[in-house]
Amino acid sequence: MSQINIPLFPLSIFLIPGETCALHIFEERYRALIAWSIEHSRPFGIPCNHVLNTANSGSLVEVSKVTKRYPGGESDIEVRCVGLFRLDRFFYRMEDELYPGGSVEPIDWKQSMELEWFKGTASEAGRPKSTAVVSDALSRALELDYDLADKLRWVKALRSGQGMRFLERRNEYYDSIRLQEEQTSFGFYWN
Repeated sequence: MSQINIPLFPLSIFLIPGETCALHIFEERYRALIAWSIEHSRPFGIPCNHVLNTANSGSLVEVSKVTKRYPGGESDIEVRCVGLFRLDRFFYRMEDELYPGGSVEPIDWKQSMELEWFKGTASEAGRPKSTAVVSDALSRALELDYDLADKLRWVKALRSGQGMRFLERRNEYYDSIRLQEEQTSFGFYWN
């Protein structure tokens, strides 16, 4: 895939597609970035600035709503992840703007998972469309609220063609833990 230049807001978070996050915007450069994003209805990137992120993964997000505006120019917003990318180069300033930017390679996570699912079940009749299966697996991941390490492992699995398999296994693992916790809370544990 080709590289594109986008505005960036580095944070120590990583969102997966469909996930939302509340942010308090107070620095002048990021207030400018959010104003640009809202004015042009364009997404921006959140490169995950964390030691676990060895692959330079990031989330492409859009402002879904402004929840509060403060007199001094600060605001509370909610962003929603609409895509993923790998950061190639970071610019401290995006062209003549105050905010940073970067050269990124978009990750086509959905197509990758659909192809993986299709290859594994191409001969089976009566199966739901791959798009529905991918959406269901990702919805379950959002419900289970993966931690940062799991989200980054998923992106790594995506890049190796194992993203769908990772989600299915991880979702099963979290479901089994939830079941064990429910059984333990009733005073007994099935082994």
